[in-house]
Amino acid sequence: MKTFIWIIFTGFMGLSLSGLTSCGQDRSADSKDQAIKVNNTRISFARFNELIKRQAYTDPELEITRENKARFADYLVQKELMIQEAVSLNLDQREDFICTIEKYWESTLIRTLLDLKTAQFKAQILVTQEDMRAYYLKNKDELGQPYESVREKIKRILLARTLEDKLAAWTRQLRESADISINTSIVKDK
Repeated sequence: MKTFIWIIFTGFMGLSLSGLTSCGQDRSADSKDQAIKVNNTRISFARFNELIKRQAYTDPELEITRENKARFADYLVQKELMIQEAVSLNLDQREDFICTIEKYWESTLIRTLLDLKTAQFKAQILVTQEDMRAYYLKNKDELGQPYESVREKIKRILLARTLEDKLAAWTRQLRESADISINTSIVKDK
């Protein structure tokens, strides 16, 4: 498994360092469409606009003004210079760097999977008025408020519980359908 991850990782790193991934720079940008060039790395106007829009999305206070575009371009240049220097020193080949990327890749992949499954399961869940009223009657003393005041809260609670149950059943099914073996000697004290 580690060899497989290493092959995938080195292939990914090779692609990203050569600027061929969707997150990389646009090597095909000709000089007319070139917004930024740092040594052999080029960023097209389309890619620059995509990057700054993504930045504005993650930072809602960022206004896309001329001044902020210039700052962002400077940031991209500085970032690319640092990346190029790190690669020239072969820092991207160090085991600690590779392990960090591997952990990030794994956690991002798992998070993406969980987001996908959560969205799928949420689309399947229907919390009815009857379910909410039954929950309210069972927990009336604990809730301590009239039904109408806590109706949305009850809906969120029931949705979260049902979602949690569906995710747990799905992970159980994954384990049950997998070929898993754990050598008990890994847990023995030495």
